[in-house]
Amino acid sequence: MIKLTFNQKEIYPEIIYSKRKTIGIHITGEQNIKVKAPYFTSEKMIVKVLFEKKSWIEKTLLKLESQKEYHIKDFSEAEIKQYRKKAKEILFKKVELYGNYMGVTYNHIAIKDQKTCWGSCSKQGNLNFNWRLILMPEEILDYVVVHELAHLKQLNHSPAFWSLVESVIPDYKARRKWLKEQGAYYIRK
Repeated sequence: MIKLTFNQKEIYPEIIYSKRKTIGIHITGEQNIKVKAPYFTSEKMIVKVLFEKKSWIEKTLLKLESQKEYHIKDFSEAEIKQYRKKAKEILFKKVELYGNYMGVTYNHIAIKDQKTCWGSCSKQGNLNFNWRLILMPEEILDYVVVHELAHLKQLNHSPAFWSLVESVIPDYKARRKWLKEQGAYYIRK
């Protein structure tokens, strides 16, 4: 087990080994550090990468700490049920609207309670959306819908994919940046 000290706080990063080529570091809204590493990566190499990224990690942890009060509260089951119903209604309309505009068809839409994902698109054309999207500004919700619909034409994040997203949402980069910076605050603590 790896133990690190950042900002005078002891942290035990979660190490996740998988079929990947590089080491990736992710800091959750709860200020947990997840390290994704290729199989057979040594702890020594993981620690080395963590210390190379020390200033970024400290900066991110401080930012999360200072913005703790902006976390969305935990919801009761009844509230979640209401929000999911509202999300289904709104997201279905937006998928239909943007899907027609983009000339794409989809198979199935599901509203889910994901912890780290706002939306996804499968090879079968199934779209999944996080119900918490309806708590966000509408332009962010629109971006996620267009992003997932674009995957129906480009099941990757190639330049062609981003060009398609940009053709519908010219300021997608700003919206994407907002989601990366603020999205964690919409996940339950």
